[in-house]
Amino acid sequence: MDLNLDGRVALVAGSSRGIGRACAACLYAEGASVVLTGRSAETLEPAVAAIGGQNAARVLAIVGDLASPEGITAALSTTIDRFGRLDIVICCIGDGRGRPGWDQGATVWTDTFEKNLWPAVRLSEQAIPFLAGKSSSIVLVGSIAGRERLGPVPYGTAKAALAAYATRLAEQVAPLGIRVTCVEPGNILVSDGRWEERIRSEPDVVKAMLEHDVPQRRLGTPEEVADVICFLASDRASFMTATRVVVDGGQTHD
Repeated sequence: MDLNLDGRVALVAGSSRGIGRACAACLYAEGASVVLTGRSAETLEPAVAAIGGQNAARVLAIVGDLASPEGITAALSTTIDRFGRLDIVICCIGDGRGRPGWDQGATVWTDTFEKNLWPAVRLSEQAIPFLAGKSSSIVLVGSIAGRERLGPVPYGTAKAALAAYATRLAEQVAPLGIRVTCVEPGNILVSDGRWEERIRSEPDVVKAMLEHDVPQRRLGTPEEVADVICFLASDRASFMTATRVVVDGGQTHD
């Protein structure tokens, strides 16, 4: 399916690795110009080279912290200066690490929301003026931990808040021509990520979890999630907004 993204400009926050990098590659392959962001040039540069090796004019790399208001402002300004427009915003910033238990403390709660909710809110609010007035979209990447009893309590709560924000924001910005969706991945195998660590350290535990909890009995790939995100970001999904889309191999129960 042609997603009709020729001439569109997409900013993918958190795209030096994992799902964000896969999103940038998918958007680029579909004809969009893409802006990749990351806090480290060491990880961002290989991603840019792999994606835009054939046409670097359609790829922009921005090293910076897009969890901060200042980093977001700078990235949006650089994007507009380079491409003159912005059509798609995808936020892949988050961190699911944490510890079990109910007694987390204020510092953990604050830090978890700072990593998993506020970057998406700040990016959306700053990007909306650039997206308004044309067919555009925002896709926020959450987690099935936001709907299932999975993972650390603060993380799941932050992702539930992210999904609620996406659906409510969509109602507010629909008159501006902006669609907002939330994609909730399950267990995704990312190079040097948490699941790769667990496979090395406790392979039997991972195998048992997959056989018991995931009907497809496997981990997902960043590309499988990215394909869904890119479809939602495109006009092919023009009647989809204010919704949560699960990509998890059947793990969730609702």
